[in-house]
Amino acid sequence: MFDRFSERAGKILTQGARDVAREFGTPIVETEHVLLAILRNEECVASKILRKLTKPEKIEEEAAKLKPQNPETGIELDRMSFSDEAKDLIARSDDESARQGMEMIGSEHVLLAMATQIPNGRAFKVLRQSSVNFGQISAVLDELCPKKTPDNKGTESGRGTIQVNRTMGMVFFNPALSEKEIEIKLYTIMQIKGVELAKVYREGPQAADLPPLTSELGEA
Repeated sequence: MFDRFSERAGKILTQGARDVAREFGTPIVETEHVLLAILRNEECVASKILRKLTKPEKIEEEAAKLKPQNPETGIELDRMSFSDEAKDLIARSDDESARQGMEMIGSEHVLLAMATQIPNGRAFKVLRQSSVNFGQISAVLDELCPKKTPDNKGTESGRGTIQVNRTMGMVFFNPALSEKEIEIKLYTIMQIKGVELAKVYREGPQAADLPPLTSELGEA
């Protein structure tokens, strides 16, 4: 499961996240445990991104709200497992790395993947309450990791600059939006065919000449 992760990112998932889960009193590793493991590993790229965007105490505070009401003690390692959402995060991290043409998965890919677990991801909600979104993560990653040159291997996963549409991040992963608004905007981006996202950002969804929203999403 962790073969493609960089050494540091792999330890965050296999050791750090489990340590946080035990600290929280649960044998189930959730995505907020992965987020805190990233945050506390100050040398990893993703932790540096988070610390540029928000106060670490804010993330710790929001994550603590998800602690179980009846925490367990003395949890043994062989009892621990990843939740379905955490497994989905691992798969999304793999997808994020592959989308960028990278062989290894770094902590930055895990963090970006968290920001796409909309709207019910546990770590996504912690990020949102901490005023951190996909667009901001992408922008800071670009600042921290300049384009790769022969003498500069970029991030811990070997990545230089991350090729991300910042307009999409800022528009569709805005923490100020309600979950309903996010759903509607996600519908919009999925329906756009050959329409420049910047134009949609400037002029609104009508610029894409979309059909009416489905009954599942409700009216705009």
